[in-house]
Amino acid sequence: MQALVDLRHVVMLSEGDGYLDRLAAVASPARTQGGAIHDARIAARCLYHGVTELWSADRDFTRFPALAVRNPLMA
Repeated sequence: MQALVDLRHVVMLSEGDGYLDRLAAVASPARTQGGAIHDARIAARCLYHGVTELWSADRDFTRFPALAVRNPLMA
């Protein structure tokens, strides 16, 4: 893991100022509750850092239309 983090082009995504506003903007329209808030947090963190496409086989992310989702297991 350390070798990956040490690469120049790797950026660790974290929360910062304005993140909670982004989370509210993602979670509220989707009426996110319970365990799904974890997916909303991931989507909000991606959007907060300018990520426009998330590669995931988890279809639950489609409830957040601001973030495009691509299933890498599909051809």
